[in-house]
Amino acid sequence: ATPYFCRVQDPARFDLAEPVPGPTTERLARQARDLGVVLIVALYPLIQTFRLSFTNTRLASAREPRFVGMDNYTSLLGEEAFRNTIWHTVVFTVASVTLETLLGLAIALIIHSNFRGRGAVRTSMLVPWAIPTVVSASMWQWMYNDVFGVINDLLVYRLHILDQKVAWLANPATALPAIIAVDVWKTTPFMALLLLA
Repeated sequence: ATPYFCRVQDPARFDLAEPVPGPTTERLARQARDLGVVLIVALYPLIQTFRLSFTNTRLASAREPRFVGMDNYTSLLGEEAFRNTIWHTVVFTVASVTLETLLGLAIALIIHSNFRGRGAVRTSMLVPWAIPTVVSASMWQWMYNDVFGVINDLLVYRLHILDQKVAWLANPATALPAIIAVDVWKTTPFMALLLLA
């Protein structure tokens, strides 16, 4: 059988005619359609949000929007809560990505070596990453509970590292490190898998 791009309308002629629509043409059309959907679904709302950020538009308000320029941005940058949020986001991102990369690299190097049961270890190490995020969050919320959480039980009664129970997620000093630890626990296996590839 002649490939679709070599088919000619008149077999007696040796020059190639226009290519018959085939998988390549159909694939390009499908990709163009998919790109159009992405542009409509993702890019349009982004542009609208950016445009509306320069107005005094309020959600579910009947008043006519008015252009206010950079007032929304200067107001936002003037709020301490916003600056704290940005700082916590930067700390979370830098700490979690650094720890995930270092631990993932160590795990990938260990898993890459030859030992008995390597396949089972590779499969089981992906369990934290495979658990849905909402299930993982609920599980860790129970584990961090200050009254009946397993982490307080372990640190206070079993290992005697702490004198009293800690409200890990309610205390501003421990909430961010606790959340970073959960993110590192969940994402390190995926990082190890990426580095192992």
